[in-house]
Amino acid sequence: MQANALWAGNDYAYDSTGSGKSFTYSAVRVRVIRVFKERQNSWSERATTFADVQILNDDGTPKTTSDGKEFRTRTVRARDIVSNWQEYADERNERQERMRKREEQAAQEAAKIAEEAEIIMRALESVGISRDAVTFSIYETTHFKLRREDILAWAIENSVSVK
Repeated sequence: MQANALWAGNDYAYDSTGSGKSFTYSAVRVRVIRVFKERQNSWSERATTFADVQILNDDGTPKTTSDGKEFRTRTVRARDIVSNWQEYADERNERQERMRKREEQAAQEAAKIAEEAEIIMRALESVGISRDAVTFSIYETTHFKLRREDILAWAIENSVSVK
């Protein structure tokens, strides 16, 4: 975010990876304590904007170590603060909901394909071709593979001739 958009006391989403992606699931909730500019080196002309932040849990309580002590404040680059926390949380929840719906649709589609495959397998069994002769992949839904030697044995057994 731009430095002039950061306000002390507000909660923001911080992504420590600095990946530059439009959205990432790895952002953590932080509360800005102060915003300041600092030159990183004595020879650099421009000052970089930093923020002192407190790391929080998703519910807004301060994150603690295993012995119950709060994490110390941390200084981060202002450009690594991605967005306002509420906007980020809404976007994350929306994306997770869309992902869940896609997974449900994929599971329903896979169940439908498996049901159709079972119907085809029963039809092949009814004419005398064993299930072992047929290979079916859920990922390649348009193809069944029949072993040549099994089909040849079936053809000979049922006196099928080629004219």
